[in-house]
Amino acid sequence: MHIEKTNLEERPMKIIEATQRNKKHTQTVRFTIGGEHFEARYHKKDSGSVELFHDGQLIGKANQADNPKTVTVYSGEDTLNLKFWCNITPGRLPFLPGGASGMGLEVNDRPVQHTVADPGVQINQGKTALYILVGLLLFKSVYVFAQNMLQEQGLLVSLIAVGIYLVPLAIVLTCIFTFDSVSSFALWAGMVISIIEVIDYSVGLVASILNHEFRFSFMLLFWIWLRISMLHLLYNSLHWLRKRRDGI
Repeated sequence: MHIEKTNLEERPMKIIEATQRNKKHTQTVRFTIGGEHFEARYHKKDSGSVELFHDGQLIGKANQADNPKTVTVYSGEDTLNLKFWCNITPGRLPFLPGGASGMGLEVNDRPVQHTVADPGVQINQGKTALYILVGLLLFKSVYVFAQNMLQEQGLLVSLIAVGIYLVPLAIVLTCIFTFDSVSSFALWAGMVISIIEVIDYSVGLVASILNHEFRFSFMLLFWIWLRISMLHLLYNSLHWLRKRRDGI
């Protein structure tokens, strides 16, 4: 059987391209390198597990409790060291979401596309955070408008109050639609808006505590946690964006 020889050091792209197929409980990633065909399956049930196949043969398995595993495959004069793992990515801070979760896969320290080792997967978590931030800002706008109308502040006053929140909402929407071309700006904009939101709710939290409105204080703490969670995801995505620009 003819095996294509590939000098891995001469490949211009650092990320190994792969195809992806998703089913209800399984993610399958296929890729070819050095003339060798590989398939990785991430089983999402039962805390997650990863199976690695080479030319249809199972060559390794890992679950969430395992440290990253490495298997070696020889392709002509090339040596392919495949490191794979399965994990729920922890947050950098307690009680905050981390980056993307799933299976990670690298070949000779090069990340495989569509796995958590791929910076693009981690960066897209920032886009997801922006979508959530849009939902939060939209809810806040509707809430402020309804509250002002119930207090009979008048339509004009209510619209002006809502306009304060519609501006950042419009900025975040623009960032989402232009994310691929201005990723860094979009992530920074989302972080700045999240910080402003945290400050806004923190002021309200202090006021509610001073007024002994403790039930309202707990609600504000929840909203503050949501904003900090979005800030954390955006920062994580920015971190991976910088890693990709530095060549990983």
